[in-house]
Amino acid sequence: MVSISYPPTQQSVIAQHQATLKTLLERRLAVAKARNDQALITILEQEQRQLNGEQSTQNLASTPLPPLRQAWNWLTRYISQTPQLSVEQIIDEGGHIWWRGFDTRTGKGIFADSEAEIVSWIEQNHLGY
Repeated sequence: MVSISYPPTQQSVIAQHQATLKTLLERRLAVAKARNDQALITILEQEQRQLNGEQSTQNLASTPLPPLRQAWNWLTRYISQTPQLSVEQIIDEGGHIWWRGFDTRTGKGIFADSEAEIVSWIEQNHLGY
C-alpha cells in the first residue's frame, strides 16, 4: 500500500503554531508563578488572554499597530511640511550681495549674484507655484 502525504494547509499550520505558543506560554507562566514574579505573571496572563481570543475592545484599542502608526506619523509629517520656496539676500563681510534660493519640495538650491538671476532660476525650474 502506498501512502500519500499532502502538504499541510495554512490553517493547520496556524493551529499547530498557536498550540505550541500556548504550551510554551503555560510553561513560562508556571515558572513566573513559582518565582512569584507578579510583573511577569501579569504580562503572560495578558498574552494568554490574547491567544485565547479574550482580548477586550479596550485593550485592542491600546494595542500598538506599528506599521499603521508609522504610516500615520509619516502622513502627518508630510502634510505639515508645506513645500516652500525661500529666497534670501546675503551680504558678505566685503559688502558683496548674494542671493540664495531653495525649494523644499524639490531640494534644488542656488547661490546667485543678482536678483534677476534668482528670478530666472525660479522661472526656468517652475518653482514657487
